[in-house]
Amino acid sequence: MTPAALLDPVVAAARETLAVMLRLEAVEVTPAMAQGVALVHEVSAVIGLSSADASGAVVLSTDRTTATAVVSRLAGEPIEAFDEDVADGLAELANIVAGAAKGGMRAGLALSLPTVVAGAGHQVFRTSGVRNELAFLTTELGPLCLQVHLREGGSA
Repeated sequence: MTPAALLDPVVAAARETLAVMLRLEAVEVTPAMAQGVALVHEVSAVIGLSSADASGAVVLSTDRTTATAVVSRLAGEPIEAFDEDVADGLAELANIVAGAAKGGMRAGLALSLPTVVAGAGHQVFRTSGVRNELAFLTTELGPLCLQVHLREGGSA
């Protein structure tokens, strides 16, 4: 599976989900254009992927301000600060994106329940030998980072 075959369905699903559910345009930027979009995050929603012969994750990361603004728009009501409801909303958004993308990534992938990691300056690492593809999206509400990790031919 080529890197584009792995990442493209996730980017397409994220852009479509944001456009349809939040009326939010997301523009993919190249890593060079994403200078200043850190790989050190404040909040990440992680969805595990698994099948008989592959495992990995889809990760949606951003800062707390962007997460709060995105979930506020998703909820259709103002949310003033990052809290458990924002974490739940970000988890749901990541679940929707991963669910929409999984068929285009690889046949037979199942999704885990989402997990949200919050903490200033955390990094999402991948296990050695696991493919890791990144995409950066910009929106009027702030930046988003999408990561896909996948190990084929066995468990991660």
